[in-house]
Amino acid sequence: MSWAPRWIGASYSRLYVYFGLKPFTMKEASRVLRRKDSFCRVLLSQMVKRGLIHVERNGRRRSYRLKEALEYVLEVSGFFSNLEKIRQREYMPLIQKVMLATST
Repeated sequence: MSWAPRWIGASYSRLYVYFGLKPFTMKEASRVLRRKDSFCRVLLSQMVKRGLIHVERNGRRRSYRLKEALEYVLEVSGFFSNLEKIRQREYMPLIQKVMLATST
């Protein structure tokens, strides 16, 4: 895993300042970033691929939740090695929190 490009990092920062760790929709992200929905679709897709956000599904509706910045930094540094082998991605936040708690 490598650092996200600047355009993704800048968008992550603005979303983090506005939403923190609360869930948000693509429309809300579009409004906060003042960008078109098409840009936000690409942005959110790239952020999911890079592990910057978690997708939460409620039926057909999707909401997104940003990953804590420290978690992302530790992932990029290699602290959370071998997590890509976990198929059930919804458990990743819990596993990362346990790893952090037990490493000190």
